[in-house]
Amino acid sequence: MEKNNLENYDIKNDPFYTRTAERKKSKEEKKAELFSSTDYFEWFTEEIVKQGTNYRSGLSSYYVDRLNPNTREMFENTSLLYQGIDEYAKRNYLYPTECDFGIFYRLKYKDAGYIIGFTKGGGPDTFFCYRNELEERLDYIDFVDIVNNYKYSSVDMINRELEHLSSLVSSLYDAGVPYEALNATLTKSMNEIRRHEEYYGKKKVLK
Repeated sequence: MEKNNLENYDIKNDPFYTRTAERKKSKEEKKAELFSSTDYFEWFTEEIVKQGTNYRSGLSSYYVDRLNPNTREMFENTSLLYQGIDEYAKRNYLYPTECDFGIFYRLKYKDAGYIIGFTKGGGPDTFFCYRNELEERLDYIDFVDIVNNYKYSSVDMINRELEHLSSLVSSLYDAGVPYEALNATLTKSMNEIRRHEEYYGKKKVLK
């Protein structure tokens, strides 16, 4: 029986697929290069301080257009910088802070703190970064830990407890507890935790 066109289709030889895969590979290689050392992050943060202003991508008429071509090209990697930070944070169960205009992470490098995030909403995402004073009561991700791919000691414990929670929920469902009842109970518990955090603040993350 003759195969139809769909069965004969080889996606790996599709030019669009090939170009997309090559762009993705190029971005991943560039991102790995940015986190192979502290060089890029140190250059980027020093450049911000030197310019005497907070950095926001997309505001080219105000910021990037004032820079020389080589420096401008370096700033084009800022979205990859955020992606790498975000990926590392999620692997260690660290999550960004929400604000009115988007989300951000608190980072530290040497003796300085930095706010790094992006805006959400209409139009393309806008990456931003600015320097701030370190505060003892707040959690910061050390950029050196990202470069070294340091795994927080709490990760294994969290994985075990989440697996235990998943097994417990599944066993309750198998025992006859309705899905709706499980969902309502878990939602209530999470809402209570969220209200507690809003009033008392989040617990400090264990390294």
